[in-house]
Amino acid sequence: MKVDEKYPFIVTDISHYQGTINHKVHASETAATILKVVEASERIMRIDPRFEENYAGFDAVDHPMAVYTYGGSRHSGESQAQFTLDMLADRKIQAVKFDFEATNNEMSLSFVDIAYRFLEKMKEYGKSPWLYTNWNWYTLYFSGKKWPKEYPLWLAVYPRWPRWTLNPKLPVTVTEWALWQYSDKGPGKAWGCQSHGLDMNRFNGTMQELLSLYAVKPAADPPPEPPPDDDTMTLVQRVLNNDKRITENSNRLDGLENR
Repeated sequence: MKVDEKYPFIVTDISHYQGTINHKVHASETAATILKVVEASERIMRIDPRFEENYAGFDAVDHPMAVYTYGGSRHSGESQAQFTLDMLADRKIQAVKFDFEATNNEMSLSFVDIAYRFLEKMKEYGKSPWLYTNWNWYTLYFSGKKWPKEYPLWLAVYPRWPRWTLNPKLPVTVTEWALWQYSDKGPGKAWGCQSHGLDMNRFNGTMQELLSLYAVKPAADPPPEPPPDDDTMTLVQRVLNNDKRITENSNRLDGLENR
């Protein structure tokens, strides 16, 4: 069995580094695409310069999409999550990934807590949060913790060419993975990108499972208003009684003026 047969569904991840993209061509080659939405590793969080363009382009050809925030160690997990949610607004995006890696970041347990709080806030808002990192960072910072197993894992492990394997090398404590980033040397130009390189990923599952993870879930109905307590009912009754007395007094005055 070849890796193409075991994990046939390719997912790419892109950002402004891919330049201008022919979205129709790219969509014809991939099962789904993950767009970079936020860069949070710098002093000021910012939206990826190509996010709006890429979202509109893939939406126009009805291509499944997810997004990732390049996480930062300078900002709280909650603030990064909120900035990401604000950028998504009413867009049709369900799966949101937190990218945990070293460039521009201070690798520490504090950064791990930032990742956790980002993912938790996304879950509170009804999104499908994922964790992205590589073998080394997972082994150093996430092994032994229970909470990472609650989130689909997007793991970067690049096999040494040509020693291709059918499965990614997993950290000791990992038994399940959702997405395997196996190369950054994909056929960028052939797949409609301006760049030569392209990040390549294999999905661990069926196309139906991929679409179910990326599909936007309907918004939950707001919870019903709780019944008023006794104090509130007493206050409401007093207001109604007062309004009734004002109306009665006004009618009496009208009657006196008409005599």
